[in-house]
Amino acid sequence: MLIVGDVMLDEHILGDVRRLSPEAPVPIVEIQSRRYHPGGAANVAANINCLHGSALLVGIVGADAAGSRLTEELASRGVSTHDLIPAMDRRTTTKSRVMAGGQHIVRFDEECQIDLSAEQEELLATRAARSVEAADACIISDYAKGVATPRVCHAVISAACAKGIPVVVDPKGADYSKYMDATVITPNLKEARAAAGTYDNRFHNRDDSGILIEDIAATIMKQCPTSLLITRGAQGMTLFERGAPPVTIRARTRQVYDVTGAGDTVVATLALGLAAGLPMAQAARLGNLAAGIVVGELGASTVSIEALQHAIAEDSWSAREAATTF
Repeated sequence: MLIVGDVMLDEHILGDVRRLSPEAPVPIVEIQSRRYHPGGAANVAANINCLHGSALLVGIVGADAAGSRLTEELASRGVSTHDLIPAMDRRTTTKSRVMAGGQHIVRFDEECQIDLSAEQEELLATRAARSVEAADACIISDYAKGVATPRVCHAVISAACAKGIPVVVDPKGADYSKYMDATVITPNLKEARAAAGTYDNRFHNRDDSGILIEDIAATIMKQCPTSLLITRGAQGMTLFERGAPPVTIRARTRQVYDVTGAGDTVVATLALGLAAGLPMAQAARLGNLAAGIVVGELGASTVSIEALQHAIAEDSWSAREAATTF
């Protein structure tokens, strides 16, 4: 499984709050521990390996301490870092979340805001296209941190189309033209509405009344003819395929602790299902079940085979067929 996109490091700083600062009305967090986890495209790769797939990860990492920590975390999860390109002019995207008493206090982001150089972009595109030859499906994990440029996306999608394997895109931004010819794009509802707004001004209206998800999907698919899996939080997700009625997949009822990384888990499980030959709707249901597991965990998380099989057994859809996939 090839994953191309923005890799990042997720840091969780855990502690206790017993008093307010005398300097300002803010809590003082007494740090007890720190946890690290691959984030973004790196979390997608970790999910693939945890589900007994084999992840080929292509991206850029800063030549810094966070980059070293990220490669260590990936290696500990069995993910190869051979095609992570170190860049001296960039720093590794890092999201540091401070947690105390089960509450999210604050998040600090460190990231690079500059575009890739022409040489970096060409190297990424070349490595990604070459890696398609060893893959049975591709994922583009776009977090708008500079890796998923039109040039890189076109290289991956063209190579995948030539080989006849599916491409799953976790998109960012409002223009989906760079994802043309992908198999399925997986925006959340807010992202889908923004994308529809690039093609039809009525979707920019702040008043949601009268705007149907079907209208949003039809507008996007008219300009970018691909399948859409629109995730809708507590309302589940809705799949739109050409020539088929929409399929709404309800979310499993459970306590949501942290939605961080849930989208990564969806695309990883969806792509694995497609690579195994499942129809799109069934692969999407697997993604929905997997997301329902990780939102009960702290921070970006992965789904084990055992947890997913248990969720399939508890669910009411084609459990026997799905269970044979993993």
